[in-house]
Amino acid sequence: MSIRPARRALAVRAGGVLLASLIPLAAWVPAAQAAPAATIVLDPGDDSGPGIGVRPIENLGPLDVTAFGSEPVTPVDAGWSGSVTVELPAVIDGAVTQAQLFLYPTLDAATAPLEDDTPTRVYDSESTVPADQLTFTDLGSNRFQVDIPADDTVNGPYGRLLLKPLSSTIGVLGSGSQSYVFDLAAGVSAVTVTPQTVLSDYQDATVDAGDTVEVVLPADSLYSTFGFTSLTPSAFALLPADGSLIPTAPSGTALTGSYSGDGRSASLVIPAGTAAGKYLLAITLGNGTDPVVSRTFVRTTVTTPSNDGLTSNTGWTEPAGDEGASPLVPIGAGMVLVAGIGAAAVLRRRTSHQE
Repeated sequence: MSIRPARRALAVRAGGVLLASLIPLAAWVPAAQAAPAATIVLDPGDDSGPGIGVRPIENLGPLDVTAFGSEPVTPVDAGWSGSVTVELPAVIDGAVTQAQLFLYPTLDAATAPLEDDTPTRVYDSESTVPADQLTFTDLGSNRFQVDIPADDTVNGPYGRLLLKPLSSTIGVLGSGSQSYVFDLAAGVSAVTVTPQTVLSDYQDATVDAGDTVEVVLPADSLYSTFGFTSLTPSAFALLPADGSLIPTAPSGTALTGSYSGDGRSASLVIPAGTAAGKYLLAITLGNGTDPVVSRTFVRTTVTTPSNDGLTSNTGWTEPAGDEGASPLVPIGAGMVLVAGIGAAAVLRRRTSHQE
């Protein structure tokens, strides 16, 4: 009977020397493959659900599955006195009641952090000032239309459109609003945008450099409801991080997975030369252009292997120099040493996080 471990404490195998035996050279049997040092189960459904991000893919382009952090913004072409239709994904409950349009003279100003936000004019569907009112229409089926005002020749040409509030019963939204940046001088009378859904989850692991990590997508995972029935396509990347597990580089090292026949599990190896320290192991389901992408970030501590060379966790060490040979070294008729070294790792779910 197969027993699936609880996600809050996914224990991994630990051990020492398994077997040392004499066998004839003619009957050589290779050592069995070592168990993975950590197992990552992709299923956020037993807690508060995944984090949900509604990503303006028309502004940001295809998702870089090896990167983490801020992304450059390209404005969507639109036009004064035209219209913009936003088609929100099904994970959003469709309770949007307000639209706002912020105008800026430059793209840098339109994409500045919130604390540096300095629009020169704001239109609002809930404004009580007629000149500042923004026409906002719920078209049904999570589709919302905003009519862009005429050019006042003073403000713009860049506009940041904000729809709110957003809510979801499936997971935790990273933001309660949807934002897009437009170039209103482009002269496009009508444009439709469809943001990309990014599901996110966080786990923890401790592994040695050179260890194998097993990634598993259970058949009953919440991700199945989003169409993920296999780990293909998927991508894996290891990003260096600081002590707070914030990436210290915009991109990381891509890792290659070895997939099972049904595609529901994959093995990947932490490179043997990886320096000890903190990392984020990014596991992405889907590709950068898919309507829905899942990203699991494993806050990973990489340690130095404790069994370099012939040093053993049992305390036995190969004598230095040429003064005699250890009885464990294969000689003559042949001797095989089969050792299994396990590294402990405990994965825990993070019940709250930020996008």
